[in-house]
Amino acid sequence: SDEARAAGRGTAGDSSDFRPPPARASAPPTTNGGIERVVAPALQINHYVEVVGIANNQMQTPRDGTYAIGWYDDYDRPGSGGNVIVSAHETWNHMQGPFYGLHRAAAGDEIAIEMIDGTRYRYVVFSNVRYSVNDIPMREVIWPSTRPPGQEWLTLITCGGRIVYNSRGFGEYLDRDVVIARRVN
Repeated sequence: SDEARAAGRGTAGDSSDFRPPPARASAPPTTNGGIERVVAPALQINHYVEVVGIANNQMQTPRDGTYAIGWYDDYDRPGSGGNVIVSAHETWNHMQGPFYGLHRAAAGDEIAIEMIDGTRYRYVVFSNVRYSVNDIPMREVIWPSTRPPGQEWLTLITCGGRIVYNSRGFGEYLDRDVVIARRVN
């Protein structure tokens, strides 16, 4: 789960609450399944990819919560014509995480997946929905019944919205942001 720090305002998404992390000091590991980066300049996303999985019926998060975006290789691969699922933290270790600005995604924003072999898949956002963690329709998020056959979607998931803080200043997000983009090349 994401961790957050109380900064007097009590809401995520205010850039004065969480500072950006320092530049990554070392090269990212090569546990990426052939995917190099997810890039969305309008959302300040430009991060490397870790392969993550499902354990005990729970979606795992990247080991590098500060710099990595997790791709679920249990689901579809970029370029497959299916639904590519990625996730990252909104905040981590008292700093902005890779998906800190995801809640601002708007229809028409571009997101790209860059592959190790140089292939670049482009997607355009058409949906941004915030769900309560208790009400998120995960089956529909993972296997959307409205996705036309052969149309590739990119689904980005992060914690967002309301946070409940503990006495040590760390918090648990009560909501999940789900952004969906359609592949355009």
